[in-house]
Amino acid sequence: MDMRRLALILLLVSMALFGCIAICKRSLTDSGLSSFDVTFIRLFVATATITLMMLITRHFFTVKLKDLPFLLLFGLFKFLTDYTYFTALDYTSVSLATVLQNTAPYFVMIVSYFLLRQKVSKRALIAIMVGSFGCVLMSWAALTGTSLDPAGVLFALSSGFFLGMFYIGSDVSITKGYDAAKYMFYMMATAMIISIFFTDVPKVVSSMSDTSVLVNSLILGILMTLVPYYITAWAVKYLGALTVSVISVTEVVFATLVGVLYFNEPIGILDMIGILMMILSVVMISVGSAVQEKKDEGAQST
Repeated sequence: MDMRRLALILLLVSMALFGCIAICKRSLTDSGLSSFDVTFIRLFVATATITLMMLITRHFFTVKLKDLPFLLLFGLFKFLTDYTYFTALDYTSVSLATVLQNTAPYFVMIVSYFLLRQKVSKRALIAIMVGSFGCVLMSWAALTGTSLDPAGVLFALSSGFFLGMFYIGSDVSITKGYDAAKYMFYMMATAMIISIFFTDVPKVVSSMSDTSVLVNSLILGILMTLVPYYITAWAVKYLGALTVSVISVTEVVFATLVGVLYFNEPIGILDMIGILMMILSVVMISVGSAVQEKKDEGAQST
């Protein structure tokens, strides 16, 4: 199996894991923890796990001093992604905040074009538009039933921007010679340290005496945070930041399926049409990736 196809498959698996976050998050918040407490928990567990793995595999933490500000900056972006999203939820609905956060591919496209000088194909642009429209359809009922608060819109759009910067950071870190593990370590560690200032640490520590809280924390931090984020950062090497950001929108599809199958939430015809459109956007990106692969093979054979 070629690496592009493998990256695509694993990326979809990672989006499925992201889509299951609500299961652990709701369990933890039902235990009395705040959204920021949960954010700290997932970052702490993820950081501790990747640190342990790097020590076991003798994967060195060293980086060039001139690149350290870059790694710390994108750790800040990771924290700001969660901070702006959770703040947006104080002003608007979950659906609207999710839709606006998934404007990330547009920010990736703009930054990639103007700063990284990367061309955007027509196929990728159409795929972004199709996937975004599908996302809107899936949230149409909530969107038409809520008033637009300027602060909520601004925070949610900011979350989309910072999420896009995570994908850009993965791309840039590769060009600087850093693998996904090293990039993930510095990003997660930085975001975790910042999140401490927004967390009731004593409350979090005392809650770990509850077995259910401990188990959900480990699952959230490892299986639903570290693993999918690592796959996402790794996939950028083979698919590119823009393609990864487009495919990552499918997290909404998996989250919807979790809501229907696990939380017994209703699903309407617009939701189903939206899901089909988002699947179509992934197919378009996949076809584009296959075409690019053939071009690369042709160039190598000549």
